Amino acid sequence: MGVTDTIIPAMNFYAKGIRIYSNVKSAKLYSADLQVLYNPIKSLSVFIHSKFTFGELYTGIPLPLIPPLKNIVAIQYQKNQFSLQTECESSMAQSRINKDYGEHETPAFTVFNIKSGYAIQLLQTTMDIGLGISNLFDRAYFEHLDWGRINRPGKSLEMLLKITY
Repeated sequence: MGVTDTIIPAMNFYAKGIRIYSNVKSAKLYSADLQVLYNPIKSLSVFIHSKFTFGELYTGIPLPLIPPLKNIVAIQYQKNQFSLQTECESSMAQSRINKDYGEHETPAFTVFNIKSGYAIQLLQTTMDIGLGISNLFDRAYFEHLDWGRINRPGKSLEMLLKITY
């Protein structure tokens, strides 16, 4: 694990020292994933994905670079060639941080996305046309593992054209 040594001069203006890497005596790392796909009716599906990771050193100090609990819930309606999907992506706050590694607490966030698509079949070729809006409510957020705490993109429009032959 790399720990910042502030006694050694930094190599640039943004660093607070140099990282010294060494093996740790022991560490615990646990992770759990849950994925559920449910189709209450033929044209409707609900997908849930949750992931949680827990890690700590033998001293009880949290391991660095451990993201908090994250959930994605997607509901998709598909009828013939048309599809519509809404997503809710949320992450808990991360307060179990390793200050020796230079980590900072991360606030919780929730963003919503919406996507639609239409498939056109022409002989042996399929053309998928899609349109989506990510971060629908233009929330300012960043994830725990985003370096520099730089915000993810705000509301953005996505277009898709896929041709399969």
